[in-house]
Amino acid sequence: MPYIDLNGINTYYEIQGSGPPVVFIHGGYGGAGSTLAPPSNDWVDSLTDCFTIVTYDRRSCGRSTYPDINYTFDDIVKDLAGLITNLHLHKPFLIGSSAGGPIAISYALTNQSDISGLILPNTSARLWEHPDRIAPKKILLDRLEYLSSYGEALTYELIQRQQAGPNKFTLSTTGPGPQTNEARINAIARARVIHEKLTTISHNTHRSYVLGELRNLGTYLALDLRDSLKKLKTPTLILHGDADTQVPYTLGQELSVLIPHASFVTIHGAGHGIMSRTTAIDEIRSFLLQ
Repeated sequence: MPYIDLNGINTYYEIQGSGPPVVFIHGGYGGAGSTLAPPSNDWVDSLTDCFTIVTYDRRSCGRSTYPDINYTFDDIVKDLAGLITNLHLHKPFLIGSSAGGPIAISYALTNQSDISGLILPNTSARLWEHPDRIAPKKILLDRLEYLSSYGEALTYELIQRQQAGPNKFTLSTTGPGPQTNEARINAIARARVIHEKLTTISHNTHRSYVLGELRNLGTYLALDLRDSLKKLKTPTLILHGDADTQVPYTLGQELSVLIPHASFVTIHGAGHGIMSRTTAIDEIRSFLLQ
C-alpha cells in the first residue's frame, strides 16, 4: 500500500486513472469508523478514463497516522500542499467534500495560479460557526479543555461515559438526511463491520481513534473563511443537496454568493454525502472537461 510522509504524518494515498490530476480531500473528522471501515470512493471509477484521481487519508483519519499531539488547521492544509508537491501534480483540480471543503478553499486562496479549478460538494466556509452547531460545539470545546487540563487517559474515559449517557453527542446526531434503501442497507452493513472490529482492537488503539477525532474536530471549531472568499478567482463549482441536515443547504448557497463567478448546482432530494449521487458526478465531470 502506498504511503508518503507529509509533515511527519505517514499518509495513505491512492492514484488511479490517467489524464489531468484531480485531488480529492475527503470529509469527516476521522476516528474509528474511518479506519476500521473506510468509506467507499466508488465514484472514482467514473472519472479515471479522462483524469488521474488522487485520494488520500487526512491525518487522524483512515489509514494515516493519528498524532498524539494537538495540531492546527494550517497543518492539515500543509499536508495537502505536501501531497501535491511530492507527487509532482501539475495544476490539479481540487475536490473538497464536506470537512474537506475548507482545506481545499484554504489551499486555493494561497495557490490560485497552481490549480485548475475548485469543486466544493456539500461544504461550507464555516462548518461549525453557525447556529445549528452551538450545542455540540460547546461539548467539543469542553472536551478539548479537559484534554488540555487532565490528559489523554481521563479525557478518553470522560468521552466514553458521555457517549453511553442519555444526553450523548455524536457527529451523526443531526443525521445524513434522506437516503435510498440501498444507502440505508450499506450504512447498516458498515456500522456492523465497525462494531465487530471494535471488539478486536486494543484499549490504547481505540483511545487514539477517539482522541484523534477530537483533535481533528478542534481545528475546525473557530474556522470561518467567509471574509477571504471574495479573493478566489479560480473556476469554482459548488454542489449541495437541498435536504442536507449536516451542512445546511443555505451554507452552500452562501458559498456561491461569496465566491466570485462560482457555479452552483442543487442536487434535489439529496442529503449529505452527494459524491455517491450520479447526478453530482455528472456535474463534476462536465466541469472538469469544460
